[in-house]
Amino acid sequence: MTLRKIKIKQMVLGLSWDVISDELSCKLPSNIDCTQGKPVTKRVLLSVINSVYDPIGFTAPALLLPKLLMQEAWRGKIGWDEVLPVELEHKYRLWERTMHFMSKCAISRRLFAENYDDFTVHIFTDASAYAYAACAFLRCEFKGQVTVKLMAAKARLAPMKKSTIPRLELLEQL
Repeated sequence: MTLRKIKIKQMVLGLSWDVISDELSCKLPSNIDCTQGKPVTKRVLLSVINSVYDPIGFTAPALLLPKLLMQEAWRGKIGWDEVLPVELEHKYRLWERTMHFMSKCAISRRLFAENYDDFTVHIFTDASAYAYAACAFLRCEFKGQVTVKLMAAKARLAPMKKSTIPRLELLEQL
């Protein structure tokens, strides 16, 4: 069987796997295109947010803005089928225009290099008044050459009830 007969992209755990380069990428949600030109409601926003399946979390930074917009819609007590206020819809449309970049974001499927002398795990966390996040990287070293790969990432919105930054920094540790 030649390589041309094999599908170049396979779906694995909801992610797109490029068999040739051995990289995982997130499939762009199909419902983003159907929102262009239509009014944005809380229902549409929730549909777009939940249509991205990313168990590793490498799209977490890209999905933070629509989640923040959803939280603002809840604060404004907007109904599910009411059109979002102009400023929220404008922010959503700006985000929507950049979403095609998400499908170009790919990470290597393999964490470990074939050979390694030493490896370490590095975890970074941060919090703000709006959100908190954590990510874990694997650093492998082989004959002086270093590779660093994302293992997992998570981002969460800060609770609607205002919390202090130190409390959010404690939450990010979970």
